[in-house]
Amino acid sequence: MVIENVSHSHIERENMEVYNEIKKAIEKIKFGEIVITIHDGKVVQIEKREKKRFDIGARRR
Repeated sequence: MVIENVSHSHIERENMEVYNEIKKAIEKIKFGEIVITIHDGKVVQIEKREKKRFDIGARRR
């Protein structure tokens, strides 16, 4: 893989930032989905879809 005009420390910093955002999203979600969108081999978006369900019937028992 050839990378021009980009230092390795800059790439590592970007990768750590993405990793930390994904880790944070996983740690905070209880139920739902985390969708990671990748374009040209790079993470460009992280979506967190959290579900909250209420079982009214279970409360009445």
